[in-house]
Amino acid sequence: MNTGMPIGELAKEITRQRDAKRDFLAPTRKVAIGVVEREGWPAPVLAMDLINQGVATFNIGDVAHGQIAEKAGIPAKYYTRLKDEAPRLLAQNVNHWFQQAPEDEKRLIRVLDNRARALLSDRYRPLDNADLAEAAIPVLSDQHADIVASAVTEKHMYLKAVDPKLKGYITRQGHGFRQFGEDEIVWGVAITNSEVGLGRVSVSTFYVRSVCTNGAIVEQVLGKFHLGGRLGAGGDDGERFFSNEARAADDRAFFLSFRDVVKGALSEAVMKRTLDKINEAAGRGITGSVEKAVEVTARMLSLTGDEKSGVLRHLIEGADLSAWGLSNAVTRTAGDVKDFDRATELEAMGHQVVELGPADWREIAEAA
Repeated sequence: MNTGMPIGELAKEITRQRDAKRDFLAPTRKVAIGVVEREGWPAPVLAMDLINQGVATFNIGDVAHGQIAEKAGIPAKYYTRLKDEAPRLLAQNVNHWFQQAPEDEKRLIRVLDNRARALLSDRYRPLDNADLAEAAIPVLSDQHADIVASAVTEKHMYLKAVDPKLKGYITRQGHGFRQFGEDEIVWGVAITNSEVGLGRVSVSTFYVRSVCTNGAIVEQVLGKFHLGGRLGAGGDDGERFFSNEARAADDRAFFLSFRDVVKGALSEAVMKRTLDKINEAAGRGITGSVEKAVEVTARMLSLTGDEKSGVLRHLIEGADLSAWGLSNAVTRTAGDVKDFDRATELEAMGHQVVELGPADWREIAEAA
């Protein structure tokens, strides 16, 4: 399992980001792409006309580039080519389409370390990583859960924790609780947030396989879209956006519900439902070609070539040619991936193998 960074480092970084980040509301028509020279080559920057401050320019992160492309209606592949090969033409394209926006349309521009990291609707409701961590860590501590992985990336913040008291033993005949064996899972939760518009606050059930510390995301039990009332209603264009009392009260109410959901997910009853599925998967074997089975799996899960090779290698090394063994080969491959966002995606894909319906499993198991 990719464990990311120590929780102390995470806390330090999200606190730094909370103090350093800035939010701006600006009419779409006053947002533009400019071009500056860097090391002899033109590079795109985001420019905004701020009231009483003149024009401010910011570097542009990858997430914001994707959102600018979507807003301007430029296909991602072509946008990337323009950015890399013809940034001035990119600026002309984006600026033309931004100027066609309705006069009253505004964008929420999220900036960190002088880089525009997101370009969002003015209905986007920011939920702060630091606030979420401050709500999550005490409830995890109260449940005596151990944080086994944490990270903050350009896209998301993650907290993954397990409760050492909640253990289940995987067999092909049935399951037992708090038994030690060679195939034991420890139950927990995975908490995710995005400050840049890439999904909702979520709490998902999660487990770690004791024998190899593979982690797997099971299912989402809570989700909250970052969507609410229009920001800055009645305010001046281009003003920096600050939290108001109503928004703070709404956040407090959400975090109270959030604590209850985390506690509910860390329960033996919830774990038992997943153990039943895992044990059923452990009894479904691959009867055809192992290599073809992995090829079909890679197609179903949209794995890269390197990921497919990793799954095949780990499946053979694990010597468990069942749906459970294939699931573990995927989650074991997640541990080889340095990118924490992608590693987490693979952890979720691993459990998807356990959840496959009969027809999809037959396609894998009987591949020849």
